[in-house]
Amino acid sequence: MKKHPLLITWISAIWNISYGAFHLYLGIKQSSYWCITLAAFFLTLGLGRLMILSGNRNTDSKMKLLAYMLLFLAVVICGTTYLTITEKINPLRNDILVIAQAVYTFGLLSAAIYNSVVSYRKKDRTAIMIRNISLASALGSMLSLERTMLGTFGAKEEVIINTWLEAGGGLLVFTILIILTHNMMKVAKEK
Repeated sequence: MKKHPLLITWISAIWNISYGAFHLYLGIKQSSYWCITLAAFFLTLGLGRLMILSGNRNTDSKMKLLAYMLLFLAVVICGTTYLTITEKINPLRNDILVIAQAVYTFGLLSAAIYNSVVSYRKKDRTAIMIRNISLASALGSMLSLERTMLGTFGAKEEVIINTWLEAGGGLLVFTILIILTHNMMKVAKEK
């Protein structure tokens, strides 16, 4: 692969680990299991990116290991969604911070879609792994944004609607992660 995508992968790994550490700090400070599960999600993504960059394994074994990591992330999403529903407390943020988070999330989603198109054309296994981690990162950010927006802009008395929205978003992300896992296992078996 060219140096440019690898540099972006390094920066993304550092960002995922930093974002995960930030959520871990918030989870401990606020006694929020939701933040702790989100920390596990982003820390795992950062470690997955670092694994792609390491040169000590062949691509097929990296792809299988990353597929198992995505499966773990699907389980984490189930836990995150469950905690979102049971905590019934969505974070209340400043409108400007929510808009900044939305801009970041949609930028991340745009980059993930771009990576999807590029990796589909190249058929390169490393590009496929980077694409799948980028998609997982964008999906985790979307869930976090959904919860923050419901807490900031949603009506507090519409708990049932908020619960269904959060459950539906979690189920969608879980399903996409399972599809990505299946796809990576299939590609890793191909010769």
